[in-house]
Amino acid sequence: MPNSWVNVLEVPRNSMNLTIKNSKLFVKLKCILILEYHMLYPSGKKVVTYMNAIKEFYADYIMLDGLIEKTTFFTDSEYVNKKFVTEIYKHRIDKLIRVETKYTTKENETVEYFRSGRDDFLKTHTFYGDCNNIKTKRFVTFYNLRLDSMAELNIDENSFITTFNDRSDLLFCRKCIFQQTEKNDCQNLNVKRKPTRWLQEFIWWSRKGQKAMT
Repeated sequence: MPNSWVNVLEVPRNSMNLTIKNSKLFVKLKCILILEYHMLYPSGKKVVTYMNAIKEFYADYIMLDGLIEKTTFFTDSEYVNKKFVTEIYKHRIDKLIRVETKYTTKENETVEYFRSGRDDFLKTHTFYGDCNNIKTKRFVTFYNLRLDSMAELNIDENSFITTFNDRSDLLFCRKCIFQQTEKNDCQNLNVKRKPTRWLQEFIWWSRKGQKAMT
């Protein structure tokens, strides 16, 4: 393999330092007219109730997290047990546009959607349970614009698997296994753990033109 290929597309070890926190940050405010602010909803908020759902509308900038629409579905007409929640956002600094949360008896599934324009080219972030728990399983996808061609990131408590697309050095997959913490029940995301092993898979083509991995 030519050295030039590796120099261009070599993935540095610190490129995996993807910071994923709870995405409900404040929005970038701007000056708007009072008449414009009250034009859509005189009180800044509107609630519409259905048989098994509640839909909430918010005027722009009234919610500090950028929420403009929220739909909550329930399993009953008494609005007690949540089944599914969809949230729509605008004017977010982190480019968040939609959050979908599915409630189950075992663990909740949350999917965050981001529009293009982020420095890390994050597209979706799926996690199960508490977002700030180190044991939370996550699945991250990226827009096809990264220089390292990273496409997906699958994270659990003890490892993460990175998948790449169309790299000229034929790197397809990389797995990192972390060392165990002293307190195995630690739930702090800021705990630093060193990788103990790296595994890499490359794509190669046989003489018959068949695609394979090694």
